[in-house]
Amino acid sequence: FGKVFKVISKLNNKVYAMKMVNLEKLISENNEKAYKLALNEAKFLTDLSHPHIIKYYHNFTQGDYLYIIVENAENGDMKNFINAHRKSGIHIPEEGLWSIFLQCMKGLAYVHKMGVIHRDIKPGNILMDNNLNIKIGDFGTAAVKKENEKGNKNVQYLNAHYLSILDKEDLQYGQTFVSSAGYTSPEMKKRVDYDQKIDVYSMGVTFYEMCYLHNPSELGANDDVDYSDELLNIINAVY
Repeated sequence: FGKVFKVISKLNNKVYAMKMVNLEKLISENNEKAYKLALNEAKFLTDLSHPHIIKYYHNFTQGDYLYIIVENAENGDMKNFINAHRKSGIHIPEEGLWSIFLQCMKGLAYVHKMGVIHRDIKPGNILMDNNLNIKIGDFGTAAVKKENEKGNKNVQYLNAHYLSILDKEDLQYGQTFVSSAGYTSPEMKKRVDYDQKIDVYSMGVTFYEMCYLHNPSELGANDDVDYSDELLNIINAVY
């Protein structure tokens, strides 16, 4: 819902990433859903803190714009990393894949422990810092899982901290389709009740793409890779 800039703070001369969202434009386009989700991202990032989650610093509004300040991922996202390997014809070394796998799962496990469902896991939302540490980012479509008063786990809704932003329709996960094409779980496609497992599915698709350098939906791609059965079995089990 916006553009991301590399910025330098005048206070400490450190480099950050700044996401700028034109809220007035979303309002003028009657895109109420996008408006709410743009505000939603800042709320979620405020509550999350983990080595493998993009670090949040600050957000503010000025004029028609919302600004979200987060750590700068110097090495970009996994989408560009995969594309670079695809162009070179060289697959990602297995040792690197294991490192990426473990870091992604640690970050995702933390997100799920916090009761959060990301809902848009894909290579473009997995970032890398200057030391190639993995950072899961873009929580604009995330939601919080919480049982209702009767303990019904199939009814998903946000806690009171978020109720001022999203209406009841947005709280029903089974009625909300927000994922990116090519990484969407069967549950979300069918619009049935779903939980954190949809993130695991999307992460499995992402791992597949890291391994084979193409999305499983791409027909005619070459799937010959020289990886251990142990690695391939894990990717296939997750996906």
